[in-house]
Amino acid sequence: MEKVRVMIADKQNFFRSGLRYALSQEYDLELLDCDPDQHLIEAVEDQSPDVLILDIDYPSLNGLRLSKRITRRFPNTGVIVLSPNPNEEELIEVVRSGAAAYLSKNTGVEELVEAIKRVSGGEYPIDDILADTPDATEQVLREFRTLGYWGELSILWLTRLLLEKRKFWTVLPRVSRISRLVWPCKSVSRRLRATLALSCAS
Repeated sequence: MEKVRVMIADKQNFFRSGLRYALSQEYDLELLDCDPDQHLIEAVEDQSPDVLILDIDYPSLNGLRLSKRITRRFPNTGVIVLSPNPNEEELIEVVRSGAAAYLSKNTGVEELVEAIKRVSGGEYPIDDILADTPDATEQVLREFRTLGYWGELSILWLTRLLLEKRKFWTVLPRVSRISRLVWPCKSVSRRLRATLALSCAS
């Protein structure tokens, strides 16, 4: 079985060492060295990790700026952002950065390992958090509207995600606000209405 190549980028030596030790107990993970003094983008380019665990406050560049650069330049590397204090405002910024997952630094090893495996398989565990956060979802929908065709596809994707998780109705009692965000995208309007109608009928 091929191991998942994992790189840990964190400014705190103690935290990084502890996390490395905890993950070293997992036989199907291969842990890659990352010198905090080395330019992170160079380290990713040299070692090609499947998953990068990134401190949101990583030195030299803000962790979110690094996440955006890495996800654009190295699409085969999934980024997990760790934060000491996760919150909705930060969540939106993490979504913008292209990261696949957003976790607290207090997350247990089992949950982190599960996230690593999901991210290495091409999943985006951050979607689960977004689906449970109506205000952040509304903000993301609002921003998608400005992206033209790709934004419309993104709205369809997010709507499908919320419907599958039966979370859409946590966003709507604010139906009028969401509908104003979605329905003006004319090419997507009929498809969304049909999707919602099917969901209500099921």
